[in-house]
Amino acid sequence: MTLPYRIALLGLAAFERSTLSTYFRLAANRTPRYEVGPVLDEADFLVADADHEPSVQLVLATEKAHDTVFVGVRRPAEARAWAARPLEPLTVLRELDALVAARARAGVPAPGGAGRTRHAASRPSGVAGAHRAPATAPAPSRGSPPGPELTGFPELPELPELTELPELPELTEPLELVLPALAASAVSAPRAASAPALADEGPVDATAPPDAAARCLAAAPSLPTRALIIDDSEVAQRFLRSRLQAYRLVADCVANSQQALERLRQSAYAFVFVDLELGPASPYDGLGLCRKIKQEFATGASPPQIVVVTAHHGELDRVRATLAGADAFLGKPLDEVALERILVRQGLRHRHAGPVPDA
Repeated sequence: MTLPYRIALLGLAAFERSTLSTYFRLAANRTPRYEVGPVLDEADFLVADADHEPSVQLVLATEKAHDTVFVGVRRPAEARAWAARPLEPLTVLRELDALVAARARAGVPAPGGAGRTRHAASRPSGVAGAHRAPATAPAPSRGSPPGPELTGFPELPELPELTELPELPELTEPLELVLPALAASAVSAPRAASAPALADEGPVDATAPPDAAARCLAAAPSLPTRALIIDDSEVAQRFLRSRLQAYRLVADCVANSQQALERLRQSAYAFVFVDLELGPASPYDGLGLCRKIKQEFATGASPPQIVVVTAHHGELDRVRATLAGADAFLGKPLDEVALERILVRQGLRHRHAGPVPDA
Protein backbone atom coordinates (compact mmCIF):
# COMPACT_ATOMS: atom_id res chain seq x y z
CA MET A 1 0.00 0.00 0.00
CA THR A 2 1.34 3.42 -0.90
CA LEU A 3 1.91 6.05 1.75
CA PRO A 4 0.31 9.52 1.57
CA TYR A 5 2.26 12.25 -0.17
CA ARG A 6 3.69 14.70 2.36
CA ILE A 7 2.85 18.36 1.80
CA ALA A 8 4.79 21.31 3.26
CA LEU A 9 2.78 24.54 3.62
CA LEU A 10 4.86 27.63 2.99
CA GLY A 11 3.88 31.18 3.92
CA LEU A 12 0.12 30.60 4.17
CA ALA A 13 -2.05 32.20 6.84
CA ALA A 14 -2.78 30.11 9.92
CA PHE A 15 -6.42 29.77 8.86
CA GLU A 16 -5.45 28.49 5.41
CA ARG A 17 -2.96 26.02 6.90
CA SER A 18 -5.56 24.66 9.31
CA THR A 19 -8.16 24.40 6.56
CA LEU A 20 -5.88 22.41 4.23
CA SER A 21 -4.67 20.13 7.02
CA THR A 22 -8.25 19.29 7.98
CA TYR A 23 -9.34 18.81 4.37
CA PHE A 24 -6.51 16.36 3.69
CA ARG A 25 -7.50 14.36 6.78
CA LEU A 26 -11.14 14.25 5.69
CA ALA A 27 -10.03 13.02 2.24
CA ALA A 28 -7.76 10.29 3.65
CA ASN A 29 -9.72 7.47 1.94
CA ARG A 30 -9.13 8.71 -1.60
CA THR A 31 -6.23 7.99 -3.96
CA PRO A 32 -3.85 9.74 -4.13
CA ARG A 33 -3.94 10.99 -0.55
CA TYR A 34 -1.98 13.70 1.21
CA GLU A 35 -0.84 14.73 4.68
CA VAL A 36 0.78 17.89 5.96
CA GLY A 37 4.41 17.46 7.06
CA PRO A 38 6.31 20.06 9.09
CA VAL A 39 9.74 19.71 7.44
CA LEU A 40 10.40 21.14 3.99
CA ASP A 41 13.28 18.75 3.30
CA GLU A 42 11.03 15.68 3.56
CA ALA A 43 8.06 17.03 1.62
CA ASP A 44 6.92 15.48 -1.66
CA PHE A 45 5.09 18.67 -2.69
CA LEU A 46 4.70 22.26 -1.48
CA VAL A 47 1.70 24.55 -1.23
CA ALA A 48 3.15 28.07 -1.18
CA ASP A 49 1.75 31.58 -0.81
CA ALA A 50 2.21 33.26 -4.20
CA ASP A 51 1.55 36.68 -2.62
CA HIS A 52 4.40 36.27 -0.12
CA GLU A 53 7.63 37.12 -1.93
CA PRO A 54 10.00 35.34 0.52
CA SER A 55 8.01 32.12 0.08
CA VAL A 56 8.23 32.39 -3.72
CA GLN A 57 11.97 33.05 -3.52
CA LEU A 58 12.44 30.06 -1.22
CA VAL A 59 10.60 27.79 -3.67
CA LEU A 60 12.80 29.00 -6.53
CA ALA A 61 16.01 28.73 -4.53
CA THR A 62 15.26 25.15 -3.53
CA GLU A 63 14.35 24.25 -7.14
CA LYS A 64 10.89 23.03 -6.17
CA ALA A 65 8.71 25.07 -8.54
CA HIS A 66 7.84 21.87 -10.46
CA ASP A 67 6.50 20.35 -7.22
CA THR A 68 4.62 23.39 -5.87
CA VAL A 69 1.00 24.52 -5.94
CA PHE A 70 1.05 28.31 -5.63
CA VAL A 71 -1.95 29.97 -3.96
CA GLY A 72 -2.47 33.68 -4.55
CA VAL A 73 -4.10 36.58 -6.33
CA ARG A 74 -1.81 36.22 -9.34
CA ARG A 75 -0.12 33.21 -10.88
CA PRO A 76 3.69 33.46 -10.68
CA ALA A 77 5.53 33.08 -13.98
CA GLU A 78 7.34 30.03 -12.58
CA ALA A 79 4.16 28.26 -11.43
CA ARG A 80 3.37 24.83 -12.82
CA ALA A 81 0.27 24.54 -10.61
CA TRP A 82 -1.77 27.41 -9.18
CA ALA A 83 -4.99 28.07 -7.23
CA ALA A 84 -6.53 31.53 -6.96
CA ARG A 85 -7.50 33.16 -3.68
CA PRO A 86 -9.76 32.86 -1.76
CA LEU A 87 -8.31 29.44 -1.03
CA GLU A 88 -10.50 26.51 -2.09
CA PRO A 89 -9.18 23.18 -0.75
CA LEU A 90 -10.77 21.20 -3.59
CA THR A 91 -8.89 23.29 -6.19
CA VAL A 92 -5.59 22.73 -4.35
CA LEU A 93 -6.36 19.00 -4.21
CA ARG A 94 -6.94 18.85 -7.97
CA GLU A 95 -3.70 20.73 -8.66
CA LEU A 96 -1.80 18.28 -6.44
CA ASP A 97 -3.44 15.39 -8.30
CA ALA A 98 -2.15 16.88 -11.56
CA LEU A 99 1.40 17.01 -10.16
CA VAL A 100 1.08 13.38 -9.04
CA ALA A 101 -0.10 12.45 -12.54
CA ALA A 102 2.95 14.20 -14.04
CA ARG A 103 5.22 12.18 -11.74
CA ALA A 104 3.48 8.95 -12.71
CA ARG A 105 4.06 9.72 -16.40
CA ALA A 106 7.73 10.34 -15.61
CA GLY A 107 8.01 6.95 -13.88
CA VAL A 108 8.55 8.33 -10.35
CA PRO A 109 7.27 5.78 -7.77
CA ALA A 110 4.59 6.80 -5.27
CA PRO A 111 5.53 6.95 -1.56
CA GLY A 112 5.85 3.42 -0.22
CA GLY A 113 6.18 2.01 -3.74
CA ALA A 114 9.15 0.08 -5.09
CA GLY A 115 12.39 2.00 -4.64
CA ARG A 116 10.78 4.74 -2.52
CA THR A 117 10.88 5.10 1.28
CA ARG A 118 10.15 7.72 3.86
CA HIS A 119 13.49 7.34 5.65
CA ALA A 120 15.28 10.67 5.74
CA ALA A 121 18.66 8.99 5.21
CA SER A 122 17.58 7.86 1.74
CA ARG A 123 17.22 11.48 0.61
CA PRO A 124 20.06 13.72 -0.52
CA SER A 125 21.22 16.08 2.22
CA GLY A 126 20.20 19.72 1.98
CA VAL A 127 16.99 21.32 0.88
CA ALA A 128 17.95 21.97 -2.71
CA GLY A 129 18.46 18.29 -3.46
CA ALA A 130 15.43 16.93 -1.66
CA HIS A 131 13.67 15.83 -4.85
CA ARG A 132 16.52 15.29 -7.27
CA ALA A 133 16.73 11.76 -8.59
CA PRO A 134 20.17 10.08 -8.21
CA ALA A 135 22.29 10.32 -11.33
CA THR A 136 22.55 6.51 -11.44
CA ALA A 137 18.84 5.84 -11.02
CA PRO A 138 17.89 2.85 -13.22
CA ALA A 139 15.47 3.40 -16.06
CA PRO A 140 12.04 1.75 -15.70
CA SER A 141 12.01 -1.82 -16.99
CA ARG A 142 10.18 -2.33 -20.25
CA GLY A 143 8.65 -5.50 -18.92
CA SER A 144 7.50 -4.14 -15.56
CA PRO A 145 3.75 -3.73 -15.16
CA PRO A 146 2.53 -0.16 -15.38
CA GLY A 147 1.32 1.54 -12.20
CA PRO A 148 -2.17 2.95 -11.80
CA GLU A 149 -2.69 5.59 -14.43
CA LEU A 150 -4.34 8.90 -13.58
CA THR A 151 -6.27 10.34 -16.50
CA GLY A 152 -8.09 13.53 -17.30
CA PHE A 153 -5.16 15.86 -16.60
CA PRO A 154 -3.65 18.20 -19.23
CA GLU A 155 -0.02 17.93 -20.19
CA LEU A 156 2.07 20.26 -18.07
CA PRO A 157 4.89 22.22 -19.77
CA GLU A 158 8.48 21.80 -18.62
CA LEU A 159 9.97 24.91 -17.03
CA PRO A 160 13.50 26.12 -17.74
CA GLU A 161 16.15 25.18 -15.20
CA LEU A 162 16.79 27.87 -12.60
CA THR A 163 20.34 29.16 -12.27
CA GLU A 164 22.31 31.61 -10.12
CA LEU A 165 20.12 31.07 -7.08
CA PRO A 166 21.46 31.60 -3.55
CA GLU A 167 22.71 28.67 -1.48
CA LEU A 168 20.41 27.87 1.43
CA PRO A 169 21.20 25.95 4.63
CA GLU A 170 19.73 22.54 5.26
CA LEU A 171 16.31 22.82 6.94
CA THR A 172 15.70 20.52 9.89
CA GLU A 173 13.38 22.75 11.92
CA PRO A 174 9.66 23.47 11.39
CA LEU A 175 8.96 26.13 8.79
CA GLU A 176 7.48 28.51 11.36
CA LEU A 177 10.91 28.75 13.02
CA VAL A 178 13.15 29.07 9.98
CA LEU A 179 11.04 31.10 7.53
CA PRO A 180 11.69 34.53 9.16
CA ALA A 181 15.46 34.10 8.77
CA LEU A 182 15.14 32.80 5.22
CA ALA A 183 12.80 35.65 4.33
CA ALA A 184 15.29 38.23 5.61
CA SER A 185 18.07 36.79 3.47
CA ALA A 186 15.95 36.11 0.37
CA VAL A 187 14.54 39.59 -0.18
CA SER A 188 15.12 43.05 1.21
CA ALA A 189 11.57 44.40 0.74
CA PRO A 190 8.84 43.72 3.34
CA ARG A 191 5.86 41.57 2.48
CA ALA A 192 3.16 43.39 0.56
CA ALA A 193 -0.38 43.15 1.84
CA SER A 194 -2.50 40.64 -0.05
CA ALA A 195 -5.08 43.25 -0.99
CA PRO A 196 -7.07 42.95 -4.22
CA ALA A 197 -4.67 43.00 -7.15
CA LEU A 198 -4.47 45.58 -9.89
CA ALA A 199 -5.99 44.81 -13.24
CA ASP A 200 -4.07 41.93 -14.78
CA GLU A 201 -2.02 43.70 -17.41
CA GLY A 202 1.08 41.55 -17.13
CA PRO A 203 4.26 42.12 -15.13
CA VAL A 204 5.45 45.67 -14.46
CA ASP A 205 8.37 46.67 -16.65
CA ALA A 206 11.17 47.98 -14.42
CA THR A 207 12.57 49.96 -17.38
CA ALA A 208 9.29 51.77 -18.05
CA PRO A 209 9.44 55.59 -18.10
CA PRO A 210 8.67 57.44 -14.84
CA ASP A 211 5.25 58.59 -16.00
CA ALA A 212 4.20 54.95 -16.53
CA ALA A 213 5.35 54.04 -13.03
CA ALA A 214 3.41 57.00 -11.63
CA ARG A 215 0.25 55.79 -13.35
CA CYS A 216 0.71 52.34 -11.80
CA LEU A 217 1.09 53.85 -8.34
CA ALA A 218 -1.95 56.07 -8.85
CA ALA A 219 -4.01 53.01 -9.80
CA ALA A 220 -2.99 51.08 -6.67
CA PRO A 221 -5.93 50.23 -4.42
CA SER A 222 -6.37 52.35 -1.29
CA LEU A 223 -6.48 50.81 2.17
CA PRO A 224 -9.81 49.35 3.29
CA THR A 225 -12.02 51.80 5.22
CA ARG A 226 -15.43 50.16 5.75
CA ALA A 227 -16.65 46.91 7.32
CA LEU A 228 -20.04 45.30 7.82
CA ILE A 229 -20.75 43.32 11.01
CA ILE A 230 -23.61 40.79 10.91
CA ASP A 231 -24.51 39.43 14.33
CA ASP A 232 -27.80 39.08 16.22
CA SER A 233 -26.05 40.05 19.46
CA GLU A 234 -25.72 43.80 20.04
CA VAL A 235 -22.99 43.16 22.62
CA ALA A 236 -20.92 41.24 20.07
CA GLN A 237 -21.54 43.98 17.49
CA ARG A 238 -20.28 46.74 19.78
CA PHE A 239 -17.25 44.77 20.92
CA LEU A 240 -16.06 43.92 17.40
CA ARG A 241 -16.83 47.42 16.15
CA SER A 242 -14.65 48.96 18.86
CA ARG A 243 -11.76 46.69 17.83
CA LEU A 244 -12.11 47.60 14.16
CA GLN A 245 -12.12 51.32 14.92
CA ALA A 246 -8.56 51.03 16.21
CA TYR A 247 -7.55 50.01 12.65
CA ARG A 248 -9.35 52.99 11.07
CA LEU A 249 -12.26 50.85 9.88
CA VAL A 250 -15.74 52.36 10.04
CA ALA A 251 -18.14 49.50 10.79
CA ASP A 252 -21.88 49.26 10.13
CA CYS A 253 -23.83 46.69 12.15
CA VAL A 254 -26.91 44.64 11.20
CA ALA A 255 -28.67 41.76 12.95
CA ASN A 256 -29.77 39.44 10.12
CA SER A 257 -28.98 38.35 6.59
CA GLN A 258 -31.76 40.39 4.91
CA GLN A 259 -30.43 43.63 6.37
CA ALA A 260 -26.89 42.58 5.41
CA LEU A 261 -27.77 42.02 1.76
CA GLU A 262 -29.57 45.38 1.61
CA ARG A 263 -26.48 47.17 2.99
CA LEU A 264 -24.16 45.34 0.58
CA ARG A 265 -26.32 46.41 -2.36
CA GLN A 266 -26.17 50.03 -1.22
CA SER A 267 -22.53 50.40 -0.14
CA ALA A 268 -19.12 48.88 -0.83
CA TYR A 269 -17.44 47.11 2.08
CA ALA A 270 -13.89 45.79 2.31
CA PHE A 271 -14.76 43.30 5.08
CA VAL A 272 -17.88 41.41 6.06
CA PHE A 273 -17.80 39.85 9.55
CA VAL A 274 -20.61 37.31 9.91
CA ASP A 275 -21.73 35.05 12.75
CA LEU A 276 -22.83 31.52 11.82
CA GLU A 277 -25.96 31.66 13.99
CA LEU A 278 -28.14 34.65 13.06
CA GLY A 279 -31.38 33.70 14.80
CA PRO A 280 -34.90 32.84 13.53
CA ALA A 281 -35.45 36.32 12.05
CA SER A 282 -32.71 35.77 9.47
CA PRO A 283 -33.61 34.24 6.07
CA TYR A 284 -30.09 32.75 5.82
CA ASP A 285 -27.78 31.34 8.47
CA GLY A 286 -24.12 32.38 8.38
CA LEU A 287 -23.04 29.69 5.91
CA GLY A 288 -25.94 30.41 3.56
CA LEU A 289 -25.16 34.12 3.73
CA CYS A 290 -21.50 33.46 2.88
CA ARG A 291 -22.57 31.58 -0.25
CA LYS A 292 -25.05 34.32 -1.19
CA ILE A 293 -22.42 37.06 -0.81
CA LYS A 294 -19.93 35.11 -2.94
CA GLN A 295 -22.53 34.57 -5.66
CA GLU A 296 -23.78 38.14 -5.78
CA PHE A 297 -20.84 40.34 -4.77
CA ALA A 298 -17.64 38.44 -5.66
CA THR A 299 -17.60 39.50 -9.33
CA GLY A 300 -16.56 43.14 -8.81
CA ALA A 301 -13.07 44.60 -8.85
CA SER A 302 -12.80 44.55 -5.03
CA PRO A 303 -15.00 41.82 -3.55
CA PRO A 304 -15.44 41.94 0.24
CA GLN A 305 -13.31 39.73 2.45
CA ILE A 306 -15.72 37.45 4.35
CA VAL A 307 -14.63 36.68 7.92
CA VAL A 308 -16.68 34.18 9.91
CA VAL A 309 -16.85 35.03 13.66
CA THR A 310 -18.44 32.25 15.70
CA ALA A 311 -18.39 30.29 18.93
CA HIS A 312 -18.37 27.11 16.81
CA HIS A 313 -14.74 26.90 15.79
CA GLY A 314 -13.89 23.23 15.47
CA GLU A 315 -11.93 21.96 12.48
CA LEU A 316 -15.07 20.78 10.67
CA ASP A 317 -16.68 24.19 11.21
CA ARG A 318 -13.66 25.83 9.60
CA VAL A 319 -13.82 23.56 6.56
CA ARG A 320 -17.55 24.13 6.13
CA ALA A 321 -17.04 27.90 6.34
CA THR A 322 -14.26 27.77 3.74
CA LEU A 323 -16.36 25.71 1.35
CA ALA A 324 -19.19 28.24 1.81
CA GLY A 325 -16.88 31.04 0.67
CA ALA A 326 -15.35 32.45 3.86
CA ASP A 327 -11.90 33.98 3.46
CA ALA A 328 -10.98 33.81 7.16
CA PHE A 329 -12.28 32.44 10.44
CA LEU A 330 -12.33 33.89 13.97
CA GLY A 331 -13.47 32.19 17.16
CA LYS A 332 -15.57 33.63 19.98
CA PRO A 333 -14.58 34.98 22.45
CA LEU A 334 -12.92 37.14 19.83
CA ASP A 335 -9.36 36.06 19.02
CA GLU A 336 -7.82 39.54 18.77
CA VAL A 337 -4.40 38.25 17.71
CA ALA A 338 -5.96 36.40 14.76
CA LEU A 339 -8.06 39.48 13.94
CA GLU A 340 -4.91 41.60 13.81
CA ARG A 341 -3.24 39.12 11.43
CA ILE A 342 -6.24 39.29 9.08
CA LEU A 343 -6.26 43.10 9.04
CA VAL A 344 -2.47 43.44 8.73
CA ARG A 345 -2.53 41.17 5.65
CA GLN A 346 -4.76 43.81 4.05
CA GLY A 347 -2.31 46.62 4.85
CA LEU A 348 -4.00 47.94 8.01
CA ARG A 349 -2.14 48.85 11.20
CA HIS A 350 -3.33 49.60 14.74
CA ARG A 351 -3.32 53.38 15.10
CA HIS A 352 -3.08 53.62 18.95
CA ALA A 353 -5.36 56.67 18.94
CA GLY A 354 -8.96 57.67 19.56
CA PRO A 355 -11.98 56.07 17.89
CA VAL A 356 -12.90 56.61 14.27
CA PRO A 357 -15.89 58.99 13.90
CA ASP A 358 -19.17 57.37 12.92
CA ALA A 359 -20.03 57.57 9.25
